[in-house]
Amino acid sequence: MIKKVFDHFEEGVCVILMASMLLITFVNVISRYVFHASMSYTDEVTTGMFVYLTTFGTAIAAKRKAHLGLSLITDRMKGRLKAVVISFTFILCAVFSCILLYTGWQMMMNQVNLGQISAALEIPEWLYGAAIPVGGFFMLFRFAQAAWLEIKSVKEEA
Repeated sequence: MIKKVFDHFEEGVCVILMASMLLITFVNVISRYVFHASMSYTDEVTTGMFVYLTTFGTAIAAKRKAHLGLSLITDRMKGRLKAVVISFTFILCAVFSCILLYTGWQMMMNQVNLGQISAALEIPEWLYGAAIPVGGFFMLFRFAQAAWLEIKSVKEEA
């Protein structure tokens, strides 16, 4: 049970975020056109949720090995060369994830230290900014997981 939850954690988060964004936007549209009263904070909330959705979606793509890559080339490779090229690709993706994690953490800590608050809801801005390092962590983890499985399968082929 725990393994199943862990394996599909990002998907669950994305489903909750998408449903919430849809509901919030729908309520705002109804409010605007039926009651002639706009809820201005919905733009802020849905934008923040979208950033989380994007970073978790990237982690899902990494897990499914659906990230940008030239499978046309690597599918024609065999053995050690294929393992080297795939390893190099995953290393680049992991480096990118580490950079995202590090710079996102710095950005979030700056928001905490400066006491930045959001414009509409006046909540701490770091709640939105945390999407970058949290997403970077999940991306790094899923890229490492996918690399391990891919290299393992290439070794089994050889």
